[in-house]
Amino acid sequence: MTSSEDVMRVLAETSRTFYMPVAALPDSLREAVASGYLCMRAIDEVEDHPQLDRSAKAEILRGISRILQAQGSIESLRRAGLETVFAPYHDQLAEV
Repeated sequence: MTSSEDVMRVLAETSRTFYMPVAALPDSLREAVASGYLCMRAIDEVEDHPQLDRSAKAEILRGISRILQAQGSIESLRRAGLETVFAPYHDQLAEV
């Protein structure tokens, strides 16, 4: 599965109403809009999570911030280890 297919799969599972208009976008915009939405959705999931304490939320959000500021593409985000920010909380957070 390509990264674009993976992004669209997660988008479809996460937001059916947002998925349909995004799927209709031209290829050049589709992955960027879907990825942007999923990034904001992931941040929102962390902020609103009822079982994570404030320090865990802050640690995750600061880790996301550092990586996003240093990277320029989805592939570079994967190589930068964005997954490692979420790894300690993998069982608690939804896939977004």
